[in-house]
Amino acid sequence: MKYLRCLFATVWTLLLLASLSWSNPDYKDDELNACLKDISHSADAIADLKKCEKSIKSISQRNDRAKTLLYLGRMHLQLPNALMYRFASTGGSHYSEGKKKFNTFGKSRPNEYYYNEIGGQYIYNGYHFKKIIDSFSETEYVDDAAFEMAKLPQGGECEGWLDCYIERSSKPIYEFLVKYSSSPLASDAVAKANSILQNSFDSWFKYFGSPKDLAQPSEGYDPPRIKASLYDYEKSTKNLRKEDRASAFMAIAAAWSCIGNKSEADRLYHLILKEIPEHPGSKEALQNLSKEK
Repeated sequence: MKYLRCLFATVWTLLLLASLSWSNPDYKDDELNACLKDISHSADAIADLKKCEKSIKSISQRNDRAKTLLYLGRMHLQLPNALMYRFASTGGSHYSEGKKKFNTFGKSRPNEYYYNEIGGQYIYNGYHFKKIIDSFSETEYVDDAAFEMAKLPQGGECEGWLDCYIERSSKPIYEFLVKYSSSPLASDAVAKANSILQNSFDSWFKYFGSPKDLAQPSEGYDPPRIKASLYDYEKSTKNLRKEDRASAFMAIAAAWSCIGNKSEADRLYHLILKEIPEHPGSKEALQNLSKEK
């Protein structure tokens, strides 16, 4: 079991870091071209990143400066993929050399990176996103920066505990939903939170199987903490658009069903049918309620 927990943790970390990607929107601001690019597959990603850093010094307009900081932060998130993970399938010296180069870069920037002992590599701490939130909060990019902060990869080790995998990835998303409930990105945040829930349960049950008694704690499985996280998610949706709340309720209800709490799942299905009957999930909610009869 201990071996399986370690294997699960390693795979989880690799998938999380490798999944960090961003597609460059179609901007026409020529003065920002140095930063408006995806460096995930760049042949010299560090040079591209430094070129963007240099361009910021010549940008005085606050909104443009905030935009540049946003894309610079995203470049830092793309750096592992550029230096390591695009070689992960082939392995060998490419990956090892890339990891060494990335760690050397991260170590040289203690304000922007911290060392994760479990993964044996540095992780970007969102330095440029935090700078936007702290110093450019009046710009249109503050909620983008906050959402990027909420999605940052987390270091540490959960040692196979399901509640930990859910909480450490979901809590920043819930905080974003509370603070930026009116943001256009709230729908994306709900989708992210829903994905974390589904993937956490699917992956954990696949690796460890279903506990004999879903209501009782067992190794790697702590129902009270899981329940607390589900209630936190529901609370964070209070001020969201009703369509987003319904989407969240569907995911939370499915999670309640996973841990054998049909009454809480049914409560949310009834809420959807009562408050948001026009939502696409209403049909599924009704079907799930019918199965209980």
